[in-house]
Amino acid sequence: MSPTPDQHVIDQLVTRMSGPAEEKTQNNGQGTEAACTLADQQVLKDLFAEREKGDQWRDCYEGLYERYYPSPSEAVAALLLKLAFYSGKDTTLMERIIRDSRLASAKFDERRGGETWIAAEVRKAADETTETYTPPRSRSQSLGDTGVSYDGTEDLKHSIQAISFSGRGKPAPRGWIVDNSIYVGHATSWFGEGGVAKSLLGLHLGLTVASAHRSYWMAFAVKTVPVLYLDFELDADEQHRRALDLASGMGMKGIPENFYYLSAATMRPVEAFEVAAEECRRLGIGLVIVDSVGFALEGDSETARDVLGFFRECIQPLKDAGASPLLIDHQAKIIKGEKYSDKQAFGSVYKTNAVRSSFQIRGLSDQGEITATFTHKKNNFGWKEKDFSLKVLFDEERISVERLAEPMPNPDREPSKKELVLEAIEELGRATSETVAQKTGISTQTVRNAISDLAHEGAIVDTGEKQGRFRIFVTHSHTTKGPGAGASAQADKSLLEHDPDAEVCVCEECLPL
Repeated sequence: MSPTPDQHVIDQLVTRMSGPAEEKTQNNGQGTEAACTLADQQVLKDLFAEREKGDQWRDCYEGLYERYYPSPSEAVAALLLKLAFYSGKDTTLMERIIRDSRLASAKFDERRGGETWIAAEVRKAADETTETYTPPRSRSQSLGDTGVSYDGTEDLKHSIQAISFSGRGKPAPRGWIVDNSIYVGHATSWFGEGGVAKSLLGLHLGLTVASAHRSYWMAFAVKTVPVLYLDFELDADEQHRRALDLASGMGMKGIPENFYYLSAATMRPVEAFEVAAEECRRLGIGLVIVDSVGFALEGDSETARDVLGFFRECIQPLKDAGASPLLIDHQAKIIKGEKYSDKQAFGSVYKTNAVRSSFQIRGLSDQGEITATFTHKKNNFGWKEKDFSLKVLFDEERISVERLAEPMPNPDREPSKKELVLEAIEELGRATSETVAQKTGISTQTVRNAISDLAHEGAIVDTGEKQGRFRIFVTHSHTTKGPGAGASAQADKSLLEHDPDAEVCVCEECLPL
């Protein structure tokens, strides 16, 4: 919400609502206290303090509805819905406030069956309101849980107080939605370049978590909770197609009832998050998947102020509503000299600082499939999971996801000396320890050790020939003796014979086990 309006504005409204005490007493026989209670004032304060639309409701109350609605009747209907929300559907209070607004007219008292037009509109608004406002905790309530209190007599200004942990009960264990990955009440991010199936896998995770019949997602234990997919990129039809194809690939009979979708592509982000927070409360959402941060964040992603504002104004309300956000995000493009694994989510470092768990996703595309490799880059509450790779297979009206037994190799990782030696032998075709050392710049002794290991592993073969005093080795693809049994036998024999004069002897006695 935006800051509470200046008190003099409320005072003016209260004065107009109250009017002379004698006049109010003559009108309804209940006196000023009934006509304008503290509850009326508080509802108006809450209404006018709304973060995005407080000014709109104030204008409508003052009769300045033309900027927002084509007719005063539509303005009345919209205002009554908000009054129902903030008053707890108190129809008496709602009618009293709307009658004291500058929207009031003779139409209010026109008969509609057995009631007036305005009474029917009030009843309709109350019936259509499914959720009501819960005010902040009052000062009279215990401060032991939060250390934060609110004074209702001082415009709900926050009064922060320090608390002592001494004598405080032990907190409950930290909760999680996905074990060691997504924690209850905290934000998690998945980020990577475009086209690596981030959104699709987020949708797959959401369907899993929402299903009462699934306890694991790709070997990770999950809790079953209602899920909201908050989509800033595509539309309901496209995501519905994807969800149906994924559900088919998962062997589900249909999309779980506890999986919900909210399109935010046509809304301003702040308004979308406000609606999403209300839906999270209404539906009891446990996991909300935000796809994607790049479209949802208004302002400059590279500016700390805008990023921190996004987390305070958009993500925090989701957490306050009881949901744990999973943020699908992008990363900057790789430029020459950079490594993929060195990149973070695009923009300010506070994108990373503001989440408690973060995964980078690397993708490898092939015809009809994508292999997405997850790297756990950050975990504030546990250990970093080992890399794992998921294969996404696309068939007609079916998308299946499976976890590979081993993760795909990380191309950013520096190759070992042994890998460099093997690569050099492959490139040279016929190589000795001396020629490999010259090609790679690796010390001769290290090359000899690597050749010994590679020969023992069967990755290279001793040809039985020498170049000077150095024995010649080849990879299997460069064996020159042909595929016959004699060649194979000679190659095997060269590995077994002890040669005391050889620079590197590869017999069974000399090779390490």
